[in-house]
This record gives sequence, structure tokens and C-alpha cells, in this order.
Amino acid sequence: MKLEKLTAKINPHEIQWRIQSAKNGKTTVVPYLTNRCVMERFDEEFGAMHWKNEFVEWRGKGVKCGISARNEQSGEWVTKYDGADETNIESTKGGFSDSMKRAAVQWGLGRDLYEYPMIQIEGEIRFLSREHERELNKIAQRILGGENVGDYVKIGSGATQTQQPVKQAPKPTPKAERVIVAEGDENFLKIVKGVSTGKATLQQALDKFNISDAVEASLKEKIQSLAEIV
Repeated sequence: MKLEKLTAKINPHEIQWRIQSAKNGKTTVVPYLTNRCVMERFDEEFGAMHWKNEFVEWRGKGVKCGISARNEQSGEWVTKYDGADETNIESTKGGFSDSMKRAAVQWGLGRDLYEYPMIQIEGEIRFLSREHERELNKIAQRILGGENVGDYVKIGSGATQTQQPVKQAPKPTPKAERVIVAEGDENFLKIVKGVSTGKATLQQALDKFNISDAVEASLKEKIQSLAEIV
């Protein structure tokens, strides 16, 4: 199973933009899957009658979702799980929706959103206007088209600004010579903190350390969970 529909890059209309933080005169926004995107992509990949989801209580205050799909070759059902705490707004509905989207990521849907640059809006705002969303969707369309917009994008009065590092980045150290990062160790926690606070990017960590695919997946999951808490 190639799962081409699920793993294809996310389109702008499939993104829900959320405010992550508003401080120091800037507002940081991050892209998330919409629940409608999850349903439509699974319908396209497997057909509406060949996938299903289920929800159970998780850790007493959250929801765990399992998304199952039927393997056409073997006829077996495959299930992937993930969970989310209830949200501050529409807590029950939000927990169901977020857990389903996180389970969809386990299937490969929306993983490209983890590679988006840091995006900030000038000023500290509480809600995104339609103009903000139009500008954000333009950025998403540029990324979808393969354009390198850099590690940081700022939206302010006038045109959207993209910034590349001023200094030429040094050539990365061969992976075999880098420090190995294990899940939960000191460097793992430093990377999570650095990316979550906007002081670094995940790609910079991947260039600096020897990080396995499994640890990279854990880093992305931890970073996303912290973003959702904020």
C-alpha cells in the first residue's frame, strides 16, 4: 500500500491556522490539519466503506482515537492510534477532533506541515483576520509549489517578508561524527525547547546531531503536543 493520497502534501484549503503565541510585539502562527481534510483524504485513499475510527477515554481527561483501514491485498484491518487532551474551547468536541487528526499523522497525513518555517505576524493579536489567512494561504501555496521561503517568514504592513540566514551556513558535519540523540536525553529536551520557543528549527537539529528516524518522529510529536497546549 503506497498511501499516495494520504502522504501527498497538504493544500492551503486543508490547513487550519492557529495562533501559537503572542508576545514581544509579534504573533506566531502554526498550520494544522482540518478534520474535514482527514475524512476526505481517507475517503479518497480507501473509499468511504473501507476505513473507520473509534474513540476511547484517554488518561482521564483526554481522548484516544484509532483510525483503521482495510488492506486490499490481505483483507486485514490496520489500526493506528494517537490521543489528545480536551481543548479549552468546546472541550469534548476539540478532544475528539484533535485526537483524530493526530492519529491521521500516524498514517502519514500532514507530516509535511512539520517542515513549515516559523511564521510571525507583526503585532500581538488574539484572532486571525481574513486578510491574515489570505496571506498565510499564499505562503502555503508557495511552499506547495516547491519554493524555498526560508526558515522564517514575517507578515506585516505591506508585502510578506521572507528572511534567509545572513551568513553562509557551514557544511554539516558527517552524520557518523555527530552526537547521537536518544529519546528523552538532555539534547532531545534542548531540541524540543529550542524549536518550541522559536530559537531553532528542527532541520538545524537534524544537521547538527545524529538523529534516527524514530527519534525524529518522537521530536515532532513532542513539539506538536507543546504547540497545542499553548
